[in-house]
Amino acid sequence: RLFHLITNLIIICLFTATFEYFFGSIIAMMCFFIPSILSNPLTVLFLSPFKLFSPATWEIIIKDKDVGASLGAFGSLGGLLGFSRRWKYILIFSIAASIAACATELSYLQLNHIVALFLGSILARMLIR
Repeated sequence: RLFHLITNLIIICLFTATFEYFFGSIIAMMCFFIPSILSNPLTVLFLSPFKLFSPATWEIIIKDKDVGASLGAFGSLGGLLGFSRRWKYILIFSIAASIAACATELSYLQLNHIVALFLGSILARMLIR
């Protein structure tokens, strides 16, 4: 858990602050809070086929909880993806980190970080024109 906290703080300080600096507080808040709120329900929706194929796994997914600032941080990171020259590397690293979190924490719901990343990217593209 300490590693998760430290990485959250680093991501928030680097990426959320950078995003706010370039695009303003309102857009940064939207790209932080909307993925924070919507990522868990959307992830459960995407994982809902487990209900049909593996009811035991579905029970684990439904009982799992993920509360924290990391979803907002990944939303901000996703917002920056469209404006970075090295977006492919950031995307690959972020997806790999989310999959590693799934494996180490034995939680399918950790895939919500990938959902937050894409939500932040979509929001930023919609808001910044």
